[in-house]
Amino acid sequence: MRRIAVASLAVVGASLLLAACGPAKPAAKPPAATASVATATASTFVPAKAPACPAAARLGTGWQSESLPTGDTHVLALAATDPCHVWTGGTTASGAAFLLFSTSAGMAWTVGNLPPGYAAIRGIAMATATKGWAVADTGGTGAVLATVDGGRDWTLAKAFPAAADLAGIATDGGTRIWAVGQSPAHHALIFASQDGGRTWSAQTPPGGTLALQSVVSAGGTSAWAGGSQGALLLTSDSGSHWVLAPGTTLGTTVTGLAVAAGQAWAVGYLAADAAHRGIGLHRGSNLWLPLPFPAGTGELDAIAASGTKYAWAVGHGPGGAASILATSDGGTTWCQQAPAGAFALDAVAFANSGAGWVGGTGGILATIDSGTAH
Repeated sequence: MRRIAVASLAVVGASLLLAACGPAKPAAKPPAATASVATATASTFVPAKAPACPAAARLGTGWQSESLPTGDTHVLALAATDPCHVWTGGTTASGAAFLLFSTSAGMAWTVGNLPPGYAAIRGIAMATATKGWAVADTGGTGAVLATVDGGRDWTLAKAFPAAADLAGIATDGGTRIWAVGQSPAHHALIFASQDGGRTWSAQTPPGGTLALQSVVSAGGTSAWAGGSQGALLLTSDSGSHWVLAPGTTLGTTVTGLAVAAGQAWAVGYLAADAAHRGIGLHRGSNLWLPLPFPAGTGELDAIAASGTKYAWAVGHGPGGAASILATSDGGTTWCQQAPAGAFALDAVAFANSGAGWVGGTGGILATIDSGTAH
């Protein structure tokens, strides 16, 4: 089972400070004698006023726990198409895969019907509120499952060779789908469909690329994939060619990717470091630049983004407490949010800049106010 780990990247520069969670506060007026002197201060996290699902109004503020019908579960995947429609999957305490869907922002969940024999759901990619795909495994063998009824029923779309251990899946909105993972020798695997999942073919990553752990569509024929040894792969032609993008080094592992409003985000960790010190990267134009995560953050597993300003990176801190880093200024400053639950987080999804979900070893938490009380 995939266990993604990301920690912290030291803040670079005196002006890149850890922001406090909460609404922005007006800056104090400087003394007259120093009015002309510019001072560098950290901005506070600004909760978004984004539309929420009406059914979720009773959630309240901040991060709130949601009840799952599967009981004791480990959430490994989340996806959302709008503030009401959300999907989650992972593995139960008995080692069986589960996949749930909700049309009420997670206030009520329905168990999806899966083919038998799977141990975990590792990733979910929804094209619409009714059509989507998920990657499942039987303990090392990957498969893609498909739904056309919103997640009530899932059927086998493609069974891959026994050597294919899949970790992530993405779609451009329905036509193109990518599934990534690794072989027993930890070499990168990329499988793709150009016809909505009817047929699949293997694609060729750059030579020497090792295990891939995440993939995200960048719109149309473009996609990013990330993995070990600093792998950040880009295709601009539906996967006919994948190229290694500059921006990471051989000692890093890229574990989570997100794309929003034409910008790309990535999280990962320093594999050779005993503490798995984390890295974060942001690509607003043509270059990946480091994100200033605060020191001592702990391990992170996934990232989600909304618009050009908002992003959330999730994982766990010392002792296994849930950790959520959030930015509302495009990644310049990061706020450590305090969710109600002391468990490691492995997945995150946001439908807009206000409505989101995180999940891990203790189930799911949800927010309708960007994760921070107004």
